[in-house]
Amino acid sequence: MLSSNSELKIKLKKVVILKLVLMLCLNTVILAAEDLGLSLFITKSEIGINRFVEESGVDGRGITVAVIDTGVDPAHPDLMQTTDGHQKIIDWVDFTNEGLVQTPYRAVEINDEIITPNGNIRIGRINSRSGVFHYGFFREDQIEEKGFMGQDVNRDGDSEDSFFVLVVDSKIAGFYDTVWVDTDGDNDLTDEKPLKVFSKNYDWAFFGKKGSKLLSPDHSSFVVTEIDLRGGYVKLGFDGNGHGTHVAGILGGNGKIKGIAPGVRIMALKALGSSGDGSWEDISKAMKYAAANGADIVSISIGTTFSSKDGTNSHIQLMNYLSTKYNTLFVIAAGNDGPGLGSTTVYGDVSRAVVVGAYISPRIWKLNYNYDVPYDGLWYFSGMGPKKDGGIAPDVVAPGSVVSTVNIWDSGGYYLLDGTSMAVPHVVGLAALLIERAKKEGIDYGPEKIKKAITMGARPLDGFQFFERGFGLVDINKAWYHLQRIKDIPRISIKTYTPGVSAAKGIYLRGDKPGRLMVSVINTDSEKAITLKLSSDVKWIKPDREKIILPRGKERKFYVDFNVPQSPGVYCGFVYGDDAYNYGKEVVIPVTVVQPYTFTDENSYKVDISDSVRVGRWKRYYFNIDSSVSELNFSLSVQKATSGVLNGRVRMHVINPMGKEVVMSDYAGVDFVQSRERIESRITQPMPGVWEVVVYCDPQLSEYGMMESRFRLSSSIKGIVWEKPRVFLSFSKAEPVSMVSESINVKNYFKNFTGKVVGLGVVEESHGKVERIIEIQNQDIKTGPLIEVSRDAFLLKLKIDDTGTNKSDIDLYLYYYNEEKQEWEQAGVSSTFDESRESIEILHPKPGKYVAYIDGYSIPVGKTRVKYEHQVFNDSGKIVVMDDFKQHHVGETWEVPLYIAVPKDKGSYIGYLMMIDEKGDVLSTIPIDIKIQQKELLVTASLLNTGDTVVFRFYDGVSLQPVDNLPVKINHVLFKTEDGAVTLPLNDSGRNAVEVLIDHEQYSMYKKFYFF
Repeated sequence: MLSSNSELKIKLKKVVILKLVLMLCLNTVILAAEDLGLSLFITKSEIGINRFVEESGVDGRGITVAVIDTGVDPAHPDLMQTTDGHQKIIDWVDFTNEGLVQTPYRAVEINDEIITPNGNIRIGRINSRSGVFHYGFFREDQIEEKGFMGQDVNRDGDSEDSFFVLVVDSKIAGFYDTVWVDTDGDNDLTDEKPLKVFSKNYDWAFFGKKGSKLLSPDHSSFVVTEIDLRGGYVKLGFDGNGHGTHVAGILGGNGKIKGIAPGVRIMALKALGSSGDGSWEDISKAMKYAAANGADIVSISIGTTFSSKDGTNSHIQLMNYLSTKYNTLFVIAAGNDGPGLGSTTVYGDVSRAVVVGAYISPRIWKLNYNYDVPYDGLWYFSGMGPKKDGGIAPDVVAPGSVVSTVNIWDSGGYYLLDGTSMAVPHVVGLAALLIERAKKEGIDYGPEKIKKAITMGARPLDGFQFFERGFGLVDINKAWYHLQRIKDIPRISIKTYTPGVSAAKGIYLRGDKPGRLMVSVINTDSEKAITLKLSSDVKWIKPDREKIILPRGKERKFYVDFNVPQSPGVYCGFVYGDDAYNYGKEVVIPVTVVQPYTFTDENSYKVDISDSVRVGRWKRYYFNIDSSVSELNFSLSVQKATSGVLNGRVRMHVINPMGKEVVMSDYAGVDFVQSRERIESRITQPMPGVWEVVVYCDPQLSEYGMMESRFRLSSSIKGIVWEKPRVFLSFSKAEPVSMVSESINVKNYFKNFTGKVVGLGVVEESHGKVERIIEIQNQDIKTGPLIEVSRDAFLLKLKIDDTGTNKSDIDLYLYYYNEEKQEWEQAGVSSTFDESRESIEILHPKPGKYVAYIDGYSIPVGKTRVKYEHQVFNDSGKIVVMDDFKQHHVGETWEVPLYIAVPKDKGSYIGYLMMIDEKGDVLSTIPIDIKIQQKELLVTASLLNTGDTVVFRFYDGVSLQPVDNLPVKINHVLFKTEDGAVTLPLNDSGRNAVEVLIDHEQYSMYKKFYFF
């Protein structure tokens, strides 16, 4: 029995909201002092910086850059001054609590000392106007454990030290403004320096033994970022990681490291702790601070954990708002979750921010790794597009491997790091130089113009598609050329069709094949009408007209016809809209279509691919998996040369339909230690959808004198193969039906077993809904109502949603009570990054007790009201399956008749067909969808006079008006109706039967049309 929360003793396993990917390929590089800046010199030349600076004389002076990161080392000699001799780091703010020191204790001075429980502290002539000193202690163990500093600020090899912190009111009684820290732990402050808030005096100090050489590895620097005016706390700021200091050096270093723009001033805004973890709440605070306090550019080098979004991500909205209000440019990382399609960690409309991926050149391969890769490349980990809304991300790529500044205690102050985090400051520095020159020469600029100039000036990279490299490698000279010519950027709202996205910015289809789709455009602010010339850059995409005129505020539509190549692969292109009176293209719509391999009886449910790939490059392959598959297998082998030597070195990345990498294998092929011919991966109960396999060729292969790998990728499935992926029935008012009979063919491609098919349902989708409004506070956990699941239940669904608009991150956990073990065990979790809408579905749940936990992980306003609901779906007995328990051998096919009692009431009904074995275990399922009394849809089909083209017309059954913009699948090709019609050629394969499927929130239908 449940009696209280405390009896459950459940430990929630929280997915980390943000994980900064600090480095994916680290090499310790020992360089002579004169060589420290060599890699940065090379990367600058590769994006045109050296020539641009030589011609223009700009170096970023007068430009302020906010670095939102792990902090910046204030004592690094390369980050002390700008090129014109001014202070480089002009502000240091900590939005985390890593350096928070509570100072609630009070004391008075007696004989130049104050008495504390830890002993007497000598303060000498330190003065307090009120006579009341406040003090507390900074502990090493309060620093995040996984940081590179290792919870060891004084570099003595342990994390057990505590440091006395004194706060005084030095000028006005009761107004606390100065901090003293016993940095060497000798209970004596007379050898310490007074510290003000950094932005006032630019004070810094260091922990470590006195007498050690200044700025040695025995020291770690810090600043005071905040002092409570009443003396209750202070904040110490430090970079316990090195990542933020590395970023700062790339964009603005001025010493042994010469950054892209050494004249810039830097605001060090710490929103991530020493481990690299943080929250978007802290980052959002830092963004607001940066924009409101004069930052021209904001650098955000963060790679986040995977999350799915639909274009409404709150922090992207905040970026656009701040950029518009303060004229601030944001530059953000595409993330380090590649190489999968759609692996970028950026979502939503990033029209006023530049998203950057990671590039690497032949010279950097050679300098940093001694690999001979003779062509431009991308880092495999660089986050790839398209975004979930079909939009472009990254926008551009920039060098992502460079030696730059790190903390002095870390490797002497310089280190090589790789990542999209390193690419971002290259673009930040480049933008700073463009802005400075634009100011000097009176060129109008702004975030949108800077972004457009950068993207227009980027150089496409051979061998990569736009979803991998955006518009290409940044080039400052070409960007400057375009910036001088960009006058106006008309605001044109674009809406396209991408399944599951309400406001798509591109067309992105995985597994669906487009036929004709609609694009909506609106001129939102230009006073005069805009005429757009429509075009495409590939032959298989064709707009239905040559131009379109856009009056202000009026929506205009045009259609795009597709003839996607038949071969499996990923196909990309653009639809353009160009106004002759404005510079550059006003409308750029990316199109990404994935054509997967399919497993069929004809190919014996196996796909074998022989191919080759060059060093440092990859090939992509896609496989369609339905719910019947029980096992998915991949095998990657390297072919042998005639000499018998393995001809290459490759590995595979296996990515599920949600874009999450589930396997990154070891290498197959030649190896200095132990070569192996083959690697394999087996995935049980794979998620239905389109899976991706990326085969990557190790750049180290060049050390073996080889420049490509020849490989064989084999894939196969096992499972119960159903004739069709679901049973879909739709009935309108004009079609009263009480019973339908169906039959479905089933093939066993799994194993020998004894079992049968059963049917469960039919139940209306809103049946048995239990709802609660639960008030929850930030970081609090609340329990939902007890859920009783009976033996005839076939589905359990839970859902939560924040009723407010505060963009909370709220997570949902489900636990099942195991009667045998007498304990609760986790049965499901939904923990999406930066999201308050979460849901869990369990098919064929175990009977017994369940309970949900709602975790208020991050609620910016402190508390909110959450709408909770759950449903238990029990079998209604309306599906009768004519099948008996019998033994089925591998390869056997049999027909299963079934009868479905059609409900009388209007609604959407669900059920399932399940293959169960003699133990009752579910081996395979397909859903049953029944739509009753949807809006009646009348469909006609007619052949044109030529006899080779058919026109389908769709009318509302009541009004008899054409239904426009209705998604229709005809022979598995996706169309949207234009004036209520779809016209398409009728090829030989379609003359006997043309399948028309509509599954829309208002209209549903499935019919076959026959033409002879």
